[in-house]
Amino acid sequence: FKRRGTAGDARDDAIAARAMYILLESQPQVNASLVRPILLRLCARYIAQEKHKGHARDPVTNFHLRNGAQIWRLNWGADTSAAGQRSSYGLMTNYMYFLDDLEDNAFEYARRGCVSVSAEISRILGQQ
Repeated sequence: FKRRGTAGDARDDAIAARAMYILLESQPQVNASLVRPILLRLCARYIAQEKHKGHARDPVTNFHLRNGAQIWRLNWGADTSAAGQRSSYGLMTNYMYFLDDLEDNAFEYARRGCVSVSAEISRILGQQ
């Protein structure tokens, strides 16, 4: 299970997210290789750490975590449709259901808001 981020991390990420939004809205043709690591970190933080009333702010993430999934992978450029670009800059998330961990993951999430993440997501978040 993940560790919780600090208030400073959240504040820094909020500033980065706002700056990234302004950049991408004003320069839609910006070089993807420049923004990819930033967007991946912001996305990982959003799906794994942003909470509303103790649970994932993102409703799709909340659904999967309540059912015992692990946040497995972020897929860059997975949704190239106009809607996908508008909603998530083309990023999509995979959730993995490990049968041996379902019950424990669902219980820990429901009870304490703990989120199970893969080693890849931990690395993106800087937790490894």
